Amino acid sequence: VFHLSGALMLAATVLAAAVLPRRWSWPRFAFDWSGAALSAAALLAVIVGAAEVGASSRGWALMAAGAVLMALFLRQEQRAPSPLVDLQSLRENPALGRTLGLQYLTYAGAFGTSFLFSLYLQEARGWSASEAGRLLMVSPILMALLAPFSGRLTDRMRPQLLAALGVTLIVVGTVAAALLRANGPLALIVASLALHGVGFALFSTPNLTLIMGGAPRARTSMASALAAQMRTLGMVSSMTLITVFLAILLGTAGLGDHSLAGFLAAMRGSLAAISGLALVALVMAWRDAPAP
Repeated sequence: VFHLSGALMLAATVLAAAVLPRRWSWPRFAFDWSGAALSAAALLAVIVGAAEVGASSRGWALMAAGAVLMALFLRQEQRAPSPLVDLQSLRENPALGRTLGLQYLTYAGAFGTSFLFSLYLQEARGWSASEAGRLLMVSPILMALLAPFSGRLTDRMRPQLLAALGVTLIVVGTVAAALLRANGPLALIVASLALHGVGFALFSTPNLTLIMGGAPRARTSMASALAAQMRTLGMVSSMTLITVFLAILLGTAGLGDHSLAGFLAAMRGSLAAISGLALVALVMAWRDAPAP
């Protein structure tokens, strides 16, 4: 998998270098090394701590340290002459901040579902990893097929409305996943994956359009970077919540050393938590969407 991904990334890099116009010049500002170090340390502390909360108090201490480091990072960004995240620009442009927040919450409220489905199919259903992987392809295949149509729709209708429709489908898919039980119907998993695939296909393009269109021309590179960062942070947050539930309810031993009931309890709890984030995203999306 990693070799294939690496080969595709290398091919994309070569193609981009050959096709895309290049205008490179050295930046005229100093890189915010302090901010980069604080943000990396904060994320590392939270992620490592989440994996250890079920083993000792060190896990909670690491997560608390991560929260302190994140606060120091935000303080650093307010004082740095060339911050990684221009908080002042976001305060002056609340619409951009809301669309970035929607990006974060939407991915946080859905990303971990496929991971949990993979474990569920193998632990509760006895499927092999390859069988589970083939079923999980439903979502990315739908995203890839529908993304071009989403781009065309974004040009023809209000992107806020299209993004809100996408978030609605994503939320329904996550809530459906939270309803899954030990012997639940396989159709529920397929429906959840399909809703996520169609939902993200409808959401991603219009929301990115709103992010890029909401930033001043001189700040479009910052807006693009923040969009990618919010997407990544959302994914990390989703997996961190799942890790906390698994660590608390299952401890440090492997899944095979615990009863199926323990794993299902951890799965339901984590899905309920990320469903809460998805519901917040739903409220935000429809609050900003214009009337059809």
